[in-house]
Amino acid sequence: MCGIAGARLGRKAHDGDLAEVRRMILRQTHRGPDSLAAQRVGPALLASSRLAIVGVANGGQPFCNEDRSIHAVFNGEIYNHLELREQLSRRGHSLSGGSDGEVIVHLYEEFGADCFQWLDGQFAIAIFDSRDGSLHLARDRMGICPLHWARLGDALYFSSEIKGLLAVAGMPRRAEPRAMLQLGYFGAVCAPLTPFAGIRQLPAAHWLSFRDGKEEIRRYWSLDFPLAGEHAGLSEAQAADGLAHRLERAVASHAQGEFEPTCFLSGGIDSALIAALLQRGRQDRVAAFCAASEHGRMDEGDAAARTASVLGVDLRRVRLDEADIAATFPRLIWHGETPVISTEASALMRLAGEAGKRSKIVLTGEGADEAFAGYLAFRQYRRFGALTGRGLAPLRALLRPWLGGHYGSDCLLPGEDGLDALRAHFGCVPAQAYEWEFYREALTPLFSADLRAMAAAGGCWDGFEFDRGAVRGRHWLDRSLYVSYQVMLPNYLLGAHGDRIYAANSVEGRYPFLDRELVEFAAALDPALKLRGGREKHILRVAAGRWLPEEVAWRPKTRFVMPFGTPFAEPGAPPLYAELLSPGKLAEYGYFDPERVGRLFQALAAPPPGGSKAKRYLRRLALGLGATFVASAQLWHYLYLADGGAAAPEEEARQSAPVSIA
Repeated sequence: MCGIAGARLGRKAHDGDLAEVRRMILRQTHRGPDSLAAQRVGPALLASSRLAIVGVANGGQPFCNEDRSIHAVFNGEIYNHLELREQLSRRGHSLSGGSDGEVIVHLYEEFGADCFQWLDGQFAIAIFDSRDGSLHLARDRMGICPLHWARLGDALYFSSEIKGLLAVAGMPRRAEPRAMLQLGYFGAVCAPLTPFAGIRQLPAAHWLSFRDGKEEIRRYWSLDFPLAGEHAGLSEAQAADGLAHRLERAVASHAQGEFEPTCFLSGGIDSALIAALLQRGRQDRVAAFCAASEHGRMDEGDAAARTASVLGVDLRRVRLDEADIAATFPRLIWHGETPVISTEASALMRLAGEAGKRSKIVLTGEGADEAFAGYLAFRQYRRFGALTGRGLAPLRALLRPWLGGHYGSDCLLPGEDGLDALRAHFGCVPAQAYEWEFYREALTPLFSADLRAMAAAGGCWDGFEFDRGAVRGRHWLDRSLYVSYQVMLPNYLLGAHGDRIYAANSVEGRYPFLDRELVEFAAALDPALKLRGGREKHILRVAAGRWLPEEVAWRPKTRFVMPFGTPFAEPGAPPLYAELLSPGKLAEYGYFDPERVGRLFQALAAPPPGGSKAKRYLRRLALGLGATFVASAQLWHYLYLADGGAAAPEEEARQSAPVSIA
């Protein structure tokens, strides 16, 4: 994990420009505290902050080719770099170092901007070609490594994190209202938007070329699900064998580096598989970290301990409570650079911090739910999805009053306008619609009058991008899995809930379940091998039997639940929250209606309402999501926009780190 930053100016760079890029990379020293570098090459500036893992002794950046006409900076890992190195050497290239990133400039020499499709790994890359003055940016297939950019006059600036761009003189600091609306519907801000007006994130699996003052963005890879009925004709045994082989390869490749990897262990199948495959062939016990708490739904310790005992890993319990959430949240929002609707990332922040004391590498099970249909929404859609079909509006009108009365929500049967909007933008009604409609019910009413009017006009879709052709003619489950890969995975789970948290702790998070070969293999499988009899991840559980006991492989999925909302309203909460949630500050920042927010927190403090168990749960969840969203958005504004970002925490003030300037 590293940080990169730089610019392509409309003129030759000078010392003042180099100082500015130095400020950009200094804002990101947490991403790579081992070494910093900034260099100017004609009209371009390239900088990096390095977390040295592969080629520790000689992997300094920027990289360049033999005649120094091509320079690159890079964040991430190239898992097939040894094979590429061999192929490039046979083609006459001279690769003198041992870093995985060294292959990038030579691949570019061979293939130009088409080179990114040859890379397997997680990466954000910037290449400057002095032969034609072009700058090229690229992001990995899944969106693991972040990359942001902005235009300022005739220049294009880029940075791993937005805070690097905000260090540029003249860069606007304004909220993007469309991003707030997306948070109120999807629970995340979707690329290319960011919460900051004028600053964009490069979407996953895309590259950007900037030449002669114009940018061009193209997709270089897409996950291709088969047409319905044309899936790979594999038996269950064949599918399990193929999956097991690819899992072994993925974990082995993701464990490479000059440091012993660690992992997380929740007791569920995803993390258990990673831990089991990491431990195989190792004499020393792999360090595994889990969340522990006196609050039952926050405690993974007992299940993780049973799994750790079987696997022989060294389990480290990290204790959490509600006070930790409130205390951690400013750091979480600062590094995440976005408001959120959940407090779950607070637990990951604590776990990553402890893992970072042991190693620079942590392997995680993220991505298994997308590959093997692990989310509750998929099972819900299997039961109710047929009701969203065209021509069934009269039946839906009859059922809505009963469902709304029982659940206290219409999320399982969205309104006709909502269904039409989903079909228009996705080409289908994906299973995730249940969650999104619930978010809309819970969050949109809290907005200010102006934002509510924008939401009613469909503002959350303004700037939203999705390839509807990728789901046309596909099985309903494959359509929803594709949506998972395109929406929540890159825009939240790998961002504010992934990369930013690991980077905050100078740790590299790695994702074997997002290995390209494994993802493509899983996409080709018959949906019946993933969701069977109402049980998720069927084929993964079958394959896991090679390494896990039956009790672990077939353990029912349980969700790790953090407290929502209450940490910010408890009597012992830091006084900052009382100030930010006051009617005056709510009105000043302008995102929320102070009266509605006041009623929200009153309801959160009141005894639970009556009704069915499902109704009580969903009511409490809606209140908690709303409170967390409001608190995080107010905190985000306070840290980044109020008084020009004057309230930024200590990371913003780290100006004394050494930097080599070439």
